[in-house]
Amino acid sequence: MVRRLWMMSAGVLMMLVVTAGTVFAQPSNDSSLTPAVIGALPFADTLDTTTATSDPGDPSAFCGPLTNTVWYTFNAGPTGNPHVILSTLASDYTAVMYVTATSPTGAFVGCGYGEISFAAAPSTTYYIMVGDCCGGGGTLQFSATEGLSFGGTVSPIGSVNARTGIATVNGTYSCNLPSTIDSVELFLAQPVGRFIVNGQGAIQPSTGCVPGISYPWTLEMRSLDGKFAGGKATARLSVSGNASWSSTVGPFPISLRK
Repeated sequence: MVRRLWMMSAGVLMMLVVTAGTVFAQPSNDSSLTPAVIGALPFADTLDTTTATSDPGDPSAFCGPLTNTVWYTFNAGPTGNPHVILSTLASDYTAVMYVTATSPTGAFVGCGYGEISFAAAPSTTYYIMVGDCCGGGGTLQFSATEGLSFGGTVSPIGSVNARTGIATVNGTYSCNLPSTIDSVELFLAQPVGRFIVNGQGAIQPSTGCVPGISYPWTLEMRSLDGKFAGGKATARLSVSGNASWSSTVGPFPISLRK
């Protein structure tokens, strides 16, 4: 009987040790020195942050100091990603996100609760800190996905009416997700003599966009500060859709011919 009781006591003690180890173990990405790497999008992670700690060096300038912080990193590679969406909406506590570039204390990119988005520059590592605004932590439901973005091209050759100074430029636009295109806007700049002639033109297609398809556009460019002429110019293209997001691509070199 004594031996059986001793064995039972040892078993209970072992259970207590294991339980205590589980309760007080900190998340592996508790520190900015050991962030979890977001290898590709989409990414999702569920994490108990009740035992996560915070550091005096954690960023706090824009969304206030946070407790129970954990860290992630993301690098979009050489092409970048114009629309990365971070979300903590499904968490059971107020999980606030901070994003900095190149280091945990690097340039501020954005912060907020619930959902934030940012444009990831090519070959740049972003540090994402998630913490509790009110203390205690909880079950973190964190995700990173690719949002709606647009691409486009501008033909390297355009034309200009020598009499009116109106330039005609064409190109294509595209999308990475099914969407509706609200506007396609072109900004054109050309050095003429000692001055820079600037102009812009826009169309509102209000048509659907299917990923993988390039859609043509043509714009007539008028300037309020002079006339376009034959020669070299620079163009930037802005595409907007779904009444919520726009992408600007360029600059594109272009030659206007009479």
